[in-house]
Amino acid sequence: ITRTYTIKDACNNPKIVTQIFTVTDNTKPTFTRPADLTIYKTSTCTYDATVAITGDVTNEYDNCATGLQATFSDVLNNSNIGKYIITRTWHLVDNCGNPADDQVQTITIEDKTLPIAICKPITVNVDQVFTAAQINNGSTDNCGIASYQLSKTSFNCSEVGNHNVILTVTDYNGNTANCTAVVTVSPT
Repeated sequence: ITRTYTIKDACNNPKIVTQIFTVTDNTKPTFTRPADLTIYKTSTCTYDATVAITGDVTNEYDNCATGLQATFSDVLNNSNIGKYIITRTWHLVDNCGNPADDQVQTITIEDKTLPIAICKPITVNVDQVFTAAQINNGSTDNCGIASYQLSKTSFNCSEVGNHNVILTVTDYNGNTANCTAVVTVSPT
């Protein structure tokens, strides 16, 4: 703002003086970040972390501007194959370049789909050690199988005949499924 003053002396001689006011906005805008949340992988092991799913900021306010839109940047930590973490940092800047304090939303991505355990019967000899690979008959999981475990891996001479052995399939998020295989123990 330029303000001009005109001053006259007793002889009516004018003196013009100019004063300049600079008005600035140095007030930060404010907003509320979305809540931390957990989302889940689909049956094809994909996930949707768009704002439509994970939420958008609310209560965007600035003393001089309207219609501000917050932005975000994501950092994905996928070092654990079963659980991903997105650290979403929200930013908001007003029309005068004043930034709000950044706010961080944590989005956890997990797989809650159980594996499908499929067993097949096998025949083994007494004292023969058998593995999950021999009993497994195409077990699957949407995001991958981390381990297989058997309830028993060998039988002795007193156990000739048919036995139920449980195969436990565990995925990378700790979800488990079981199936039972008939293991026929042969004396030869």
